[in-house]
Amino acid sequence: MIKSYIMNYSKELIDSLVPDTGLFVSDLEVKFPKRSLEEGSKVTRFAPSPTGFLHIGGVFTSLVSERTAHQSGGVFLLRLEDTDDKREEVGAEDLILEGLKHFGINYDEGITKDGEDGAYGPYKQSERREIYATCVRHLLEKGLAYPCFCTPEDLDQNRKIQETEKVRTGYYGKWATCRNLSEEIINEKIKNGEGFVIRMKSLGTHENQSEFKDEVKGKVKITENDRDEVVLKRNGLPTYHFAHVVDDHFMRTTDVIRADEWLPSLPTHIELFSHMGFTLPRYAHISPIMKLDEGNKRKLSKRKDPEASVSYYMERGFPVEAVMEYLINIGNSSFEPWKKENNEKDFTYFPFEISKMSKSGALFDMKKLEFVAKEVLARYDTDKFFELFITWAEKYNKEVADIFNKDIGYSKKIFGIERGGEKSRKDFASFDEVFHLTKYFFPDLFDQEIESLDNLGIFEDKKEIAKEILSENIDKIADTSVSKDDWMLEMREIASKYGFARDVKTFKENPDNFKGQFGDFAMILRKAITLRANTPDLFSIIETIGAEETKRRIKKVTSLI
Repeated sequence: MIKSYIMNYSKELIDSLVPDTGLFVSDLEVKFPKRSLEEGSKVTRFAPSPTGFLHIGGVFTSLVSERTAHQSGGVFLLRLEDTDDKREEVGAEDLILEGLKHFGINYDEGITKDGEDGAYGPYKQSERREIYATCVRHLLEKGLAYPCFCTPEDLDQNRKIQETEKVRTGYYGKWATCRNLSEEIINEKIKNGEGFVIRMKSLGTHENQSEFKDEVKGKVKITENDRDEVVLKRNGLPTYHFAHVVDDHFMRTTDVIRADEWLPSLPTHIELFSHMGFTLPRYAHISPIMKLDEGNKRKLSKRKDPEASVSYYMERGFPVEAVMEYLINIGNSSFEPWKKENNEKDFTYFPFEISKMSKSGALFDMKKLEFVAKEVLARYDTDKFFELFITWAEKYNKEVADIFNKDIGYSKKIFGIERGGEKSRKDFASFDEVFHLTKYFFPDLFDQEIESLDNLGIFEDKKEIAKEILSENIDKIADTSVSKDDWMLEMREIASKYGFARDVKTFKENPDNFKGQFGDFAMILRKAITLRANTPDLFSIIETIGAEETKRRIKKVTSLI
């Protein structure tokens, strides 16, 4: 093993490695002072990379970060980690901002559509070169960093040898061949135009282990870092390791909430905080959202799962409130019983506790999300439902928006059926379902649909009795001048006349004496008027479309039987 020792470089050499910014770390401490917050207030951040669409896991992480900060009276900020120019995608930043805005993730400072807002920026890593350079120079001056001239080919060759020798891969110990180069050799290499990166000089020992308290995982065992990780790349931009330490320190982040894929990097980050003389923040490593696939759990995949992208929820029209309630519930399972007791309260009133998050990863359940969405949409009054639906439709399905905008009063009548009260309708989970479930209200669309049906098979084995009932009782069926109760009594009388039981109890006592129960009779009427087996209250539907339209439909249906 090559001996490790501190090597203090001359200012001339440091200037040739990293440009002199004219600043010292002490100057940055003054420029970005500790925040004036109440004791116990937390500062958190969401720091996505603009490398593609916003993942639902990103919304989940940002929600946890936002709740953690704002519940404590602290600050939540948005930072963009855009130093990986090879993976960066055009338009990804806008997608991130749009996604966060759509889901109501409110941050106090950071990147905005018009630039940025806040006193601790810049909030794009690509615009923080001066800060990183100052901090790298600090490490070089302390003898805790050095230039490495190894080429990708050199590193690949080392890795192959390590694999052959069955030792840990990485740049450490005897494998850290540039660690103790003399200043003379370094100058010569620079003069020869050899490219280089800047590596931290680890003082750790792989044999040492310690316990670390993670806010989610609890006590975890970590092995001390001994790898000389890159802190500054050849293009002058920092690695994630170094940028994280510098940014979170000078943005005064108190709690770093991030995916648990970064847990193996924690020893490196702990050492870098120590090298820089910075106070270590609290860490919370969140397990990924999982999906059940053929009986096995796996992470939600950008490649395999459309529901991994936030655009899926936006395009389908899931209510924002439902998605957020669902996410906060998979974060803290105690949310569901809390919501039952506090149904009128917004989810932001729920006392979220990061320590109660799953250590192994919550399972994403689309059926559960749809259930929550139905509950949420059922809480909206007619005006709010219509407004949200039209806003969605005008963006994602203009043709449907035009249909419902043609007669707003009539459309609101449709949405007003069985809305409100203890038994508010729960047939919609997302706005993309609305048109399919309600298009029968529109005469032209009803006619188009009935023409596409094959021999009116909707009546199954009751075609003859259906034709008889409908044609002989058309006026009574369409009569909404009476009350709903009186109409229902009349329908039960008609049902009895044609051999159907007036109620379930009577049918169950002597089922052989009847052609069916009252529900079977009502199904004939429902299918004739809506072409569907499941709809809201039939009397309300008849009231909405009107007596004449009801009669027209019955006549059309009976003519085709």
